[in-house]
Amino acid sequence: MNLKTMPLKGLFAGSAMLALLAGCAATSEPRGSATIDSQETYVGTLPCRNCDGIDLVVQLAGSESASLENRDFNLEASYREHPQNPPDELYSGNWEVLRGIPDDSDATVYELIPEGDGQVYYFLRIDDQTLELVDPNRRRFENGRNLRLSYVGGSQLGDRLDKLMKVAHQKYQDVNDAELIAKVKESVAYNLKDPGSAQFRNIDVIRDDEEQRIYICGELNAKNSFGGYVGYSDFLSIPGSVDLVYDEDNQDKVREINRFCR
Repeated sequence: MNLKTMPLKGLFAGSAMLALLAGCAATSEPRGSATIDSQETYVGTLPCRNCDGIDLVVQLAGSESASLENRDFNLEASYREHPQNPPDELYSGNWEVLRGIPDDSDATVYELIPEGDGQVYYFLRIDDQTLELVDPNRRRFENGRNLRLSYVGGSQLGDRLDKLMKVAHQKYQDVNDAELIAKVKESVAYNLKDPGSAQFRNIDVIRDDEEQRIYICGELNAKNSFGGYVGYSDFLSIPGSVDLVYDEDNQDKVREINRFCR
């Protein structure tokens, strides 16, 4: 498959892409012992030979101690300034916890197993803020620092959202509101237990040209695991990257939703 048209799911399918990403193994470095708990979102931009970068968003739900069926992931990839303008790619499935890489038997690797016949991905946990894409043999790439995703949360959440909003402004400033709203509805619903139950209201596209930001605020209602609607909650969405839904147990999310949407 031509590199110009290779989808993200073919990232490790050919030697040409492997050469593009790496060449040979990288040296080791200290890693933290943090674990996934509840839901965490990681974002980053991977190098791309024929575009300005591949924006990657990975959401991991569940805990390392949970059973495989109770550990879910969603992965979204979008291409910056690609000449063929390929559509965004969305994948979901379950994630497994693996121990060890060739030069560190104590390292933690998350194996993302998509539904169907999609490509399996492997991410090395560097610390409690960082994941790094590694190859199927859990070997690190020489340019591994360029293949890292950063945790969206904690005290630095506001700074990270601001950067993502600026990226969205560059990418979507010429896209009309109706298209942006449709994109955000699909993205927000995709992460729900019952995507088909999603109901939206009071959606507003904010275009802050002075600060060079684009983001969307609105309200969401959806069914829970018992099949009942839970009521409308505020959400903040950045096209092509992160969706934050109001969660009273996550004060970082509450703070940023209130800051941008109220």
